[in-house]
Amino acid sequence: MHPSVIESADAHRSHGDTCKEHHHTCQLKASPSFCLLGADYENPNLGVRALTLGAITAVYAAYPTASLYMLEYHRHSNEYHFDIAGMSVTTRMQNIRYSKKPWTPNHIAHLIVLALIRRIFGIHSVSKNPWLRSLIATDYVLSLNAGDSFSDIYGLGNFIYVALPQVLAILLGKPIVQLPQTLGPFNSFASRHVAAFILRHSAKIFLRGEELVEEIRSLLPPSHRHKVCFCNDLAFVIHAKPFSRPDVESAFGSRPVIGFNVSGLIYSSACSGSNRFGLILDYRELVERSIAFFIDNAGANVILVPHFVGDGDFAACLEIYRGMEKAYRGRLFIARPSYDEGEIKSLIARCDFFVGARMHACIGALSQCVPAVAMAYSMKFIGVFSSVGVDGAVLDLRDTSLDQAIDLLRTQFESRAVLKSTLLERVPRAQRMVLEIVKGLDQLINPNASRVGRQ
Repeated sequence: MHPSVIESADAHRSHGDTCKEHHHTCQLKASPSFCLLGADYENPNLGVRALTLGAITAVYAAYPTASLYMLEYHRHSNEYHFDIAGMSVTTRMQNIRYSKKPWTPNHIAHLIVLALIRRIFGIHSVSKNPWLRSLIATDYVLSLNAGDSFSDIYGLGNFIYVALPQVLAILLGKPIVQLPQTLGPFNSFASRHVAAFILRHSAKIFLRGEELVEEIRSLLPPSHRHKVCFCNDLAFVIHAKPFSRPDVESAFGSRPVIGFNVSGLIYSSACSGSNRFGLILDYRELVERSIAFFIDNAGANVILVPHFVGDGDFAACLEIYRGMEKAYRGRLFIARPSYDEGEIKSLIARCDFFVGARMHACIGALSQCVPAVAMAYSMKFIGVFSSVGVDGAVLDLRDTSLDQAIDLLRTQFESRAVLKSTLLERVPRAQRMVLEIVKGLDQLINPNASRVGRQ
């Protein structure tokens, strides 16, 4: 993240301000507490980790003495340690369960029943449950939903899985803020109504694509539509960490370097013939032709960059690498996990150009002003790229032929200096916007509140 953005955040933090309305002033706690839902720092998808760390970064940039914990489906609780803007932060993950044993004290169904008993009958003794007690003590609930999982596009079962912790927070009367994410689509009658209920009870709803704002507003009554607004993706504010690997170091020299992220999700779908994303081209052939173009025609070296540290992306990258290694020995490289979201961001920063089919791999480039092209399989890419002024760099695999795709890659690569200039202007603004959303929560949730204790 640009140092000027952190400095701006610190300067903003040093000015207390007071908002009085109807001659009434409330005070926000100097050290508010936050619960983060739908975040997972153990996920092999580095995009989910980047979102999680982005949310934590935004909270502590606004409130350095805040407390924050994650409430997440997992077998065991855990603790994570982060270095955020030179500050050492420990974040606890309190696990909840979604299993066939609903009687367990941390099962989401059990917790919802206890919350209903507390709400309907006023029996507060149920609050002795440690998971319920932690949530009751929280000032704000921040909902991340893994960035794009608050939707039924992955199935109704997954939608319910994501929705239930938010329903729990609502039953406990906690103000929910939907952090910047992609919401929807909600195709079924049930998901549309459950989503509308949760969004109606959310204090603020941030979308990372401006094109979705009116669509989500249409789910809400007119009196609630003002709560929906745009904000850039949280991953724009995470820091790169030093990263050097001998297996890719020789890629850097006199030639341009292309970082190339292959999505194992799309690759496996293409290889199986299922075409679950509705692509009109052969993704594997596109990857191979793109690599050949960059090496043969653009005179570049190419580094394959998995952004999912499980089998998916790396297996796809390895298959591509082995199939093309002989023809492009010394020109084609592969970054082999393990690394985290900050380390791979450091590698991406060294590239001259980037191509990605994982959105947060692309954000790893955009947020560091590395010109990038998205090989998009869903609507979520266009909003993120548009937000920093480079929507022309989105290659939609659902309506682009192979020849058109290669032409777009050529055009964008040749225009990379213009793309970089646009990013240098727009990215700092995007980062400031992300940091502002948590600072403004007191005013968003209670417009009569004044921020205190932050001088």
